[in-house]
Amino acid sequence: MSPPEHVPEELWLEVFRHLPLDTLRDVSTTSHIFGRLSRPFLFSHLDFHPYATRPYARHGFASHVLLLPEAAEVERVLERLNFWSSAGIAPFVRSCSITTWRKEGPGPSIFSTTDSPDVLLYPFFERLACFTGLQQLNAVVVHFTQAAIANLCRLPALTEMHIDTCNVVGGLESQTLSISVLSIRHDVRREDGIGLWVPLLRPDRLHELDLMCNLRVLGVTIEDIPPFPNLHTLSMTINLSRMSDTIAILSKFPSLQVLVLTGWGRLVYEADPLVPASDILPALRRYAGPHLTLPIFLTCATLTHLTTHYCSPSDLMAQLAGTRTPGSITSLYASFDDLDTGALGTLCAFFPQLTELRIRILFVADEDAFEDPLDSKTTAFFSALAETPALPRALERLMISWKFEYEDTDVRRPSAGSVPEFATVRDALVARCSNLTAFWLDGDHFVFGWRRMLDGPPVEARSCHSAEAGQMRGNVAAFWDM
Repeated sequence: MSPPEHVPEELWLEVFRHLPLDTLRDVSTTSHIFGRLSRPFLFSHLDFHPYATRPYARHGFASHVLLLPEAAEVERVLERLNFWSSAGIAPFVRSCSITTWRKEGPGPSIFSTTDSPDVLLYPFFERLACFTGLQQLNAVVVHFTQAAIANLCRLPALTEMHIDTCNVVGGLESQTLSISVLSIRHDVRREDGIGLWVPLLRPDRLHELDLMCNLRVLGVTIEDIPPFPNLHTLSMTINLSRMSDTIAILSKFPSLQVLVLTGWGRLVYEADPLVPASDILPALRRYAGPHLTLPIFLTCATLTHLTTHYCSPSDLMAQLAGTRTPGSITSLYASFDDLDTGALGTLCAFFPQLTELRIRILFVADEDAFEDPLDSKTTAFFSALAETPALPRALERLMISWKFEYEDTDVRRPSAGSVPEFATVRDALVARCSNLTAFWLDGDHFVFGWRRMLDGPPVEARSCHSAEAGQMRGNVAAFWDM
């Protein structure tokens, strides 16, 4: 075998890129060359735990009591921080997570309150400037000081931040974070200084924004919110009863292509009709949100991908009935509480151009809801699917997944005795949809997957036993994307 120095370093780097971390550690000790080449992979991510927390009845950052371990453990963490921030290691760090304590060694963890809870956090902030290659920072329950923000703003490679229940001090208007991806998680009922993050941003640099927090983070009033001209992906948690405010906020993102809304409350249509989304989001391609909001966003003729949140088929149809669905929609992902082939046919009639259809049914079962064994329910559904012309002829990919939840422990669980005739279902689907390349049918206690291959016959995978079906379900992503 050739010694390491006789093999191009680029080849070793490609090999190391695919090695498990434990294996890479072992390899790094076998030679000086391997030790040097493995460093970018061994030290690409830093986990740092400045304290433990004990929450109490309040919400937000201030609701957490900060705790520290014994003095010897604090000293060990400082030594570890010195190692990671050293000149030979720090430049390799690409991502960092600041989270609450997880004791790495054996034995119980002993934490106590202290008058100086930041004895680990402040030294970390002081060493931030050492991580010149840092691209992503994740922080949970962290108080960002002026020094911390100043050092963050000086990091030349930082482009992505995810902050959860964090706050920041004011008085930093002269500092700028040139990040392109930002995620903020915070209790929607409290602000705790989160509104101070947006003034630190360069709105023209931001491309992706995820806000699960009080939307006043963007500005106290709509007029205070700056425009984000280049932002293309937005996720927000909203109050549906204030949909007019949401629409006004969305007008600040004229280049938006992907929008995900989650929320609470009841959508109330006010005397003045809401501005159609098509008037403010001319480039919207993907929308995911509550079914009640569909009349607002289905006005976008550019929309190609639609995801609806959990509801009944009848509730979704009620929203679609008064709406002109754009013919541009080619992908639909819906979650229901039940489904039959009649409702499926009605749904597909609204979207005749679908090339991809994914449906998830979460059926809550009890003796009153369904007297027959539940295995017959999904068997009957997929057997009927083989006999109905419900599916769009242009369909290329189909996934229908059933999952049962049981309120009554006496309800009979599905057995291995009742399954559809897979060959009959397969032949009917392929005959109906000549462009079909893959489908995945999950009946909770059975799974059937089929995929057309570029070379050779189609690949099939099936299981009629609950345990085996569970194993197949764990590989659905690999099968779906192969």
